[in-house]
Amino acid sequence: MSSGDSANATPDEVPQLNLVALIDILTNLLFFLLTIFASQHLALEGRTHLTLPESRLGFNLRESIVVSLSKTELAIERSPIAHIEGGRFDVEVQGDQIVPLYNRLTAARASRSERGMSRNHDDSTILLMADKDIPYELLAKVMKTAAMAGYPNFHLVALRK
Repeated sequence: MSSGDSANATPDEVPQLNLVALIDILTNLLFFLLTIFASQHLALEGRTHLTLPESRLGFNLRESIVVSLSKTELAIERSPIAHIEGGRFDVEVQGDQIVPLYNRLTAARASRSERGMSRNHDDSTILLMADKDIPYELLAKVMKTAAMAGYPNFHLVALRK
């Protein structure tokens, strides 16, 4: 049945349906949905007892390992590693290396490379959430330990003004 014959079709006949146009529309919808989901912002969960500094500048975050440093605790991915008492860590520290943090970061790096995640994007960056009133000496030790574990790049998290 051609398109010219559709006017002469009897009520019992089913008109032909052009599926090519419908498939094109579905493909476009799928493309736009995937684009929207891929461009969504990474949301970070706030930590208790952690007051982030404020910034007027900002950029979109990529998914990375999150290390948080509050006045009382050092954590990686919401899992506590060390407590802070009197401006010092209560775990083994060798020079500038916080041993439990180093061990956890190297294990995370090995796990990511086993899963093939390191091939997809640069995995040498961590997101560092640090309290705005934390002493620089503690922050420097965390950054040096992360660099020793293979994470020399940092994105310091701040609240956008």
